[in-house]
Amino acid sequence: MNTIKFTFRLLRRCLLWLLIAYWGTFIGYTIMHWSNGGSVAVVAWYQHISYSHNSFKIRSWSWERFITGQLAILIVTFILLFFERQPKHSKI
Repeated sequence: MNTIKFTFRLLRRCLLWLLIAYWGTFIGYTIMHWSNGGSVAVVAWYQHISYSHNSFKIRSWSWERFITGQLAILIVTFILLFFERQPKHSKI
């Protein structure tokens, strides 16, 4: 039983660190593109990363889908942070 708990805790922490690295990269590239090319460069980069998930370009790009996807990733990140910061004596 402890092995299973340890495995899930390890997977949860790895996913959390990957998501923290994602947000650091996302914010860093947004700042870089904003300073180099303004809002047009930022939107072009957002479209680029959105199309990487939709390689066949079945749907056209929209702000609503992009923001919804980013909010979903942010919510998952905060949920993982919440569970990681639980007190050690907690049953969760």
